[in-house]
Amino acid sequence: MNSDRSEILQYFQVWRVKAATASFQPMKAAGPDDLKPIVLQHIGDEALAKITNFFKRSLMSSFIPKRWRQMKVVFIPKLGKDDYSVPKAYRPITLSNFLLKVMERVINWFLSERVIALPLPNQHAYTRGLGTETALSSFADLVENAFHRGKKSLVVSLDCSGAFDRIKFSSAKEALDAAGAPAMIAGRYNKVLTGRLVSADLQGAHNTIIPTMGSPQGRILSPLVWNLVMNSLLSTFPTEGVKAIGYTDDVILIVNGDDPITMASLMERALRRVCESPPPPPPPPPPPPTTTLKPHRGQNRDYFPELYMWG
Repeated sequence: MNSDRSEILQYFQVWRVKAATASFQPMKAAGPDDLKPIVLQHIGDEALAKITNFFKRSLMSSFIPKRWRQMKVVFIPKLGKDDYSVPKAYRPITLSNFLLKVMERVINWFLSERVIALPLPNQHAYTRGLGTETALSSFADLVENAFHRGKKSLVVSLDCSGAFDRIKFSSAKEALDAAGAPAMIAGRYNKVLTGRLVSADLQGAHNTIIPTMGSPQGRILSPLVWNLVMNSLLSTFPTEGVKAIGYTDDVILIVNGDDPITMASLMERALRRVCESPPPPPPPPPPPPTTTLKPHRGQNRDYFPELYMWG
């Protein structure tokens, strides 16, 4: 525990803090304090040293300044939506103060370099060297391999609706703990989540809330934490005859085999695990966006039993 504490504190060096401030676009949208990155990018080394020491003291004491916990949300319309009168037609982006973002950038580097050095299994989003192309390639390889061996494939595509919005605070902390993140980082991230004040202005209406779940889109650590939460699900399937491929909040489950009944049974077991895993999918009705595929060559199509997620 003390070695973890010492390692993360030693990682916070002035040059890393300076690199973190430089990693943002100078005129990127400001948080509630209205300070854009360009302000931090033009301060001197003495001021950077004081900021670095403050970051270390914040980690040691788990103290989160109230201003850092104040955030504002802007709503970005999603392209191609038919109805913009519904909330799901917009993507909420959280704007935080950049001192918080700079600190989280350094923490993100530390976790990526010292704690989670290897890519998480089966997750292709927010991972260097991976992306939509590798996710599609992995899917195609599994299905084509089954075809070439004369096997059948059963595929279920899941969309975890409102992914970032539905993460439980406890799930985020448990995921960081399970990954081996230092306790001061996991505890501090949990304090930011539980203590934040989120304000929004839309069409003349103003509201401020204290969220009870979710990891805000736009935060530096949110993608990494989401991957860690999803890892608890994606890493469980290879031993059960089910292969999983994840990209952000989209998950594909694949079963290859000879007997449709056995394959459907394996998939049902996997779907039950999905329903039990954090973050929980929305309860029925209605069911989450889900598609079942049975790839075949166009003849002698096999019968697969119906699959159910809740009962």
